[in-house]
Amino acid sequence: MALKKQHFAEGEIPIFDEACIYKRGEYWQFRMWLPKENKYARKSLRTRSEATAIEKGKAAYLEIYANLQQGKTYFSITTKEGVEKYLSFRMRDVELGHIVKGRHTTIATHLQHFLSFIGKDTKLKELERTDCENYFYHRHKTTNGNVKLVTGQNEQSTINALMKWLYKNGETHIDGFDFKKLPRLDKGNGAIRRATLTTAKPETKTVTRTVAVPKTKIVKQEPQQQTTPNDTERTDFSPIRPQPPLPNQQDDREKR
Repeated sequence: MALKKQHFAEGEIPIFDEACIYKRGEYWQFRMWLPKENKYARKSLRTRSEATAIEKGKAAYLEIYANLQQGKTYFSITTKEGVEKYLSFRMRDVELGHIVKGRHTTIATHLQHFLSFIGKDTKLKELERTDCENYFYHRHKTTNGNVKLVTGQNEQSTINALMKWLYKNGETHIDGFDFKKLPRLDKGNGAIRRATLTTAKPETKTVTRTVAVPKTKIVKQEPQQQTTPNDTERTDFSPIRPQPPLPNQQDDREKR
């Protein structure tokens, strides 16, 4: 988006022919015309030095110009307008069946609590990440302590979803708040909470087992004494069969 060359008065120093710096009192100021928003962007440079003011003026111009190129606006809408835009966007999810209508109602309720805390007329681009640090404390006080931790956590999640969407659409300079971290469990359930916060050391048991090992019996075997046939007493008294005579013995018989 090209900006038209501007004409400047005496005492005004041009910045890229489209913006200027000028002195008000002792400090230098920055000014730039925004045709799309039909307003001047004005900013105090917080310096008395002309050279420093020129450098800061150039940086301010380049930042604004880069945002305009991305379709972002310089002037901020209010938190109330931002919430209305977001709820309108989430209504499309209801129509598409991505979320039920009851969920959309819950989101709207969460954001109403946010507006009550931050202020409906607060400019979105003036918000800082630490602005909601005491959000749950505020909710706790306004409900006389009846708000649950899980409710506070859900509300904080919804608020940061809103801020992420607004940041993506160029409506804010931050994409979320740094809420104070809440405990995981509700204080109402003290027993569980104490049990959770107490670091329990696991009980260690030493188990001794007796394993029976079979004993090996060593048997010493005496060497067997070998006996010769001569030393063996005969115990078999069965008759001995007669053997046929030898040839020389047979001749002697015939002679007889």
